Amino acid sequence: MHEVRHTHPGALSGYVLEGTLTLEHEGRPTTAYKAGEAFYVDPGKIHVGMNDGAAPLKFIATLVVEKDKPASSPAP
Repeated sequence: MHEVRHTHPGALSGYVLEGTLTLEHEGRPTTAYKAGEAFYVDPGKIHVGMNDGAAPLKFIATLVVEKDKPASSPAP
């Protein structure tokens, strides 16, 4: 499963509950986060999260965005 490459106008932090999240993040190496690990996405950076494994992926994410701004925008 892949989401589309996108950005957020605010900071996103997350915690992997099950499985492995592979995160491509502009300006950083692609990183795999396993259950029990946290991740952070900088505001305005293009990124995409993927579940390349057969196991389900479950994570919790918190996004801080100014009122009336879109939560995310597709990346060009």
